[in-house]
Amino acid sequence: MDEQEQEHFFRRAEYAKVDREKLCLPSASVSFSPFVEQNKYRLIELNEQLESALKNGEDVVIRGDPQDGVVVCTDTKTFDIKICTTSNELLVSSDLIIPRTKEGPTAATADLVLRVHDYMEPKEILPKLDKLQKLLPTFALSNDSEPKGISTAELLDRVQSSKFQLQEELNRLGAIDRDGWKVVTDMERVSYSICTAIDSESWSLAAIDESGMVQIINEFEQVWPEWAIQHTLKALSKSEKDGTYEICQKKLSIQVALFILKRNAEETNQSIVLEEFTEVWKTMLPSEVEPDVKDLFGFAYVSADKSRGKTVEVIHYLNPLNLPGDPLMLFNFLFSLKKQWTDAELQALTKRVTPPGKQASAIISKYCRQSKSATGVKLFTSKTPNNNNA
Repeated sequence: MDEQEQEHFFRRAEYAKVDREKLCLPSASVSFSPFVEQNKYRLIELNEQLESALKNGEDVVIRGDPQDGVVVCTDTKTFDIKICTTSNELLVSSDLIIPRTKEGPTAATADLVLRVHDYMEPKEILPKLDKLQKLLPTFALSNDSEPKGISTAELLDRVQSSKFQLQEELNRLGAIDRDGWKVVTDMERVSYSICTAIDSESWSLAAIDESGMVQIINEFEQVWPEWAIQHTLKALSKSEKDGTYEICQKKLSIQVALFILKRNAEETNQSIVLEEFTEVWKTMLPSEVEPDVKDLFGFAYVSADKSRGKTVEVIHYLNPLNLPGDPLMLFNFLFSLKKQWTDAELQALTKRVTPPGKQASAIISKYCRQSKSATGVKLFTSKTPNNNNA
């Protein structure tokens, strides 16, 4: 900008009652680009997590199939994107000039290349994992041939989740990466074989040798493939070093209970009297393992059964893969099974639908009414009248 242009520029500023002597420099003469209405870019407001991810060199990507809503993922978190409108016009410059000092160049020019009235706002959400269960091949060791799996790259292309959250869910499902990811649907049977071997050999849970375990289980014939035993040991353990595993008592206890409940559901499709179940469960575990029914509430629930001549507590298997991912649908489903739920049951079942930054208790309070039993136990019923007829 030459001297004549600068003088004309500041004369116009005086019309707006701008005091030239009080201005920070350089002052900017702003003009609209001829393509300001044709720009292909959109604005996104960066929250703290996204800004930190970009500064640290993490990948920030849009994930999902073309028909899915827009979801942005960092390495560890997932964000929903909403379009927000504003009455103020948002202007974007390719060569932004910010006046900062009283000295230096007096004036400069800047082009505005985009003007909009909306922008994208990210909000952290739970990863959208429903599609994962449809994409993952499943097979039973006892019945099926092993299918080809699906790669991590393909899962990340199609599942709206960060890589870290996807891996967490694969671990929770007990998935294994053998020529791609797949799920063994009867891993609890392998866990029971491991538990039986530990008990019969009086091994310490703190030091289970992998090769010794394989030898005992497959002593007379191959009951389970060696890779399946290794995979299950890893899933049951707290730590592993040089083929020696420290088995987690709680994980072992849960898998044995799952074995009992699934076998009963497959054979009789009926509930089990809780007292009888607990006795059988305890006899199947090593003596140092103390079972706790509350550990099972992610895939089981307890109800009162009056059809056996007297009222007894019974336990039911609840397949977690069949539970809805939407909170309202989840609670409608749960209250179709029984009228009242305990706090411990609902806390376990609502973790998977609790958004980041919220407590499961807040979700429970939104959809349930709280009361107390005669013994002081917190009970919850549905706020929807029709659901209380279960």
